[in-house]
Amino acid sequence: MARTASSPPRARSFFRFLRLGVAAAAVYWFLFAYVHQWLFTKWYVNMTRDVPLERTVFYWRLLIGAIFTALLALTTTVLDYAKVRAVVETGGAWPVR
Repeated sequence: MARTASSPPRARSFFRFLRLGVAAAAVYWFLFAYVHQWLFTKWYVNMTRDVPLERTVFYWRLLIGAIFTALLALTTTVLDYAKVRAVVETGGAWPVR
C-alpha cells in the first residue's frame, strides 16, 4: 500500500502530538491548580474540621487522595488512547507492504 499524501507520516503526526500535548498540559494544569486545591484545602478541611478521631481524618485523606489519583489516571488513559488514535490515523509508524 503506497502513501499518497504529500508530507511524511512523522510530519503529520508531529502537529497532532503538539496539539495533544498542549491540550494535555491544559488539563493537567486545571487538575493541579483547581481540582487539587479544591479537594485538599477546601473540601478536606470542611469534612474534617470537627472530627474527633484521627483515624476518620486519615480515611478522609485517603479517600480524597484516591479521588485525585483516579482523575489523574483517567486523564492519562484518555490521552494515551488519543495518542494511539493519532498514530493509527496517520497510517502507523511503519509503512504497510
